[in-house]
Amino acid sequence: MTLKHRFYLLMEDYTSDQNYVGFCWNELQTAYTASTRFYHNLSHLENMFVDLDEVKEHISYFDAVAFAMFYHDIVYDAAQQDNEYQSAVLFKERIGQTSFSEIDKVFRMIEETKFHGLSEDNDTNFLMDIDLAILGQSLETYKRYYQNIRKEYQIYPDEMYQIGRTQVLNKMLEAGDLFKTDYFKAKYEEQAKENILLELSKFS
Repeated sequence: MTLKHRFYLLMEDYTSDQNYVGFCWNELQTAYTASTRFYHNLSHLENMFVDLDEVKEHISYFDAVAFAMFYHDIVYDAAQQDNEYQSAVLFKERIGQTSFSEIDKVFRMIEETKFHGLSEDNDTNFLMDIDLAILGQSLETYKRYYQNIRKEYQIYPDEMYQIGRTQVLNKMLEAGDLFKTDYFKAKYEEQAKENILLELSKFS
């Protein structure tokens, strides 16, 4: 199923205005295909939905997680620190015009992807684990990932980027478990830690 088809199916329960659905989809597509996006793009969303479909039976409110996925990176500027909040605001502006009732829930879910801490809401934990699933992929895939992240932050010189990236990766490791749910912990945790340690070794 294409992302466009998935989005249209998601929206059909909450609005009959196909023009508005088309407007929202075009806005999403434009954002995720911007020339500055090397990782946080449509491929990222596609991979996330593959993982989401695998755990569908564990999700309490599938549509809420799906909306959070579509909108969690709609605003992404490497020079800004509030991308998650701005993404949540845009989600609320757009989907708030439909009959979808869990706007505040999704708003919080999107905001929580900034820090990826353990949430009291299990759906949010699944969302955050799926967002970080790239960490536990094969070494070759992980290398492409961190190379693409570097491209997204190309406005920063190497020394500054390496300091910031090292802090982010070390904070992940120091937090203990990278993944919050048993499912993704079993699937990705071991490989993810190996991948992160390998990336860190390139900065030493």
